[in-house]
Amino acid sequence: MIKSISAQDLNSWLELRQQLWGHCSTEQHLSEIKQLLGQPERFQQWMSTNDQGIADGFLEGAVRMEYVNGTQSSPVGYGAC
Repeated sequence: MIKSISAQDLNSWLELRQQLWGHCSTEQHLSEIKQLLGQPERFQQWMSTNDQGIADGFLEGAVRMEYVNGTQSSPVGYGAC
């Protein structure tokens, strides 16, 4: 199942981020998560869960207003997963 991430998903989201970006500190992840959750008009996050309800993937998307390589317009949707 895919659902929007909320503050209640913090622990699962943090764990997935740490697996993907292990070079980042927990504090850095939490700071970025706070920024993402604090600007819902710019950032959206989704999480997938397996049949047992365990998080197994995520997507972080942003509307970027600044120039993005390869584009000719703004704003531009941008995602990281």
